[in-house]
Amino acid sequence: PWLRVHLTGKKSNRDGIGSLVTLKVNNSTQTGFIKSGGSYCSQSQLRLTFGIGTAKKVDLLTIQWPGGTEQQVKDLPINQIVTVNEKTGIRKDLLDQSLISSK
Repeated sequence: PWLRVHLTGKKSNRDGIGSLVTLKVNNSTQTGFIKSGGSYCSQSQLRLTFGIGTAKKVDLLTIQWPGGTEQQVKDLPINQIVTVNEKTGIRKDLLDQSLISSK
């Protein structure tokens, strides 16, 4: 089981560079940071991939955008690529908007 998170920024930057993504599953927390660069002739992957283990869902996904906005998604299904937009949240065709809250 896995979850891949792809960010598209509006207020911050289009690739979500500088965003902190936190995932809570059962009693475990994982954190990922979107960064660019790498080394000569290379680039960092702009999507974050999290291993979920034996869990059936992600309890809480939190995105802290570089512009200061925080978004949260609760009870997220696993084994999918989730595209989150800084302004509109998760794409409607991928997940029910009622699961999203912004602070």
